[in-house]
Amino acid sequence: QPSWSSDGRAITFVTWAAREGGQVWTLSARGRGAPKQLTKESAYYTEPVFSPDGKSVLALRASHYDRLRARSEIDPSRATDIIRLPASGGDAQLVAHAHGARFLDFGSEPNLIRFFTPEGVKTLRIDEPSSEPRRVVVVLARHPSQYVEGPAPVEEVRLNPDGTWALAKAASQLYLVAVPPTIGNDPPVVNLQSPSTKVVKLTAVGADYLGW
Repeated sequence: QPSWSSDGRAITFVTWAAREGGQVWTLSARGRGAPKQLTKESAYYTEPVFSPDGKSVLALRASHYDRLRARSEIDPSRATDIIRLPASGGDAQLVAHAHGARFLDFGSEPNLIRFFTPEGVKTLRIDEPSSEPRRVVVVLARHPSQYVEGPAPVEEVRLNPDGTWALAKAASQLYLVAVPPTIGNDPPVVNLQSPSTKVVKLTAVGADYLGW
């Protein structure tokens, strides 16, 4: 799971093995020098990303024990933390507990992170220590089981840099969704079967991976 720094000079990545667990690393993009291990404790780390200023790396951290007992790398029920690691070295800082978090990234705001959870897309300000994750949009689609009535959360949602549009994957099909404004404390909910906002189906055959 490699990720580039914004200036293209460094790469951050994770390693994992069943016996040793995992770590977060950085490496010069030119391949000069040895990789630098940022983490001090073994765990199941995923999706490391550089902050826009390149001074830190954020990543998802879960239990190595839990990963060994899960059938898949992707488990929405897994207890997950968002952590911040100084790129120059130092102790990991807990940013937030984010149950089942995936697809961690930054948008156009350098201190605002976004991530997808079973409860919808959430954002969190990392420059405010008391900040709590905030849901910004929930996208629903037909339940994958024909025996269950009602909609269910889609498989994946990714916001564009300014958060006004989203890519959503449901039943391996890709949709472009206009994100409605938030009114009050509850996030907007978009049902792909009966949308209240602009929705465009982008695929006919299907999609495996997506990104802006």
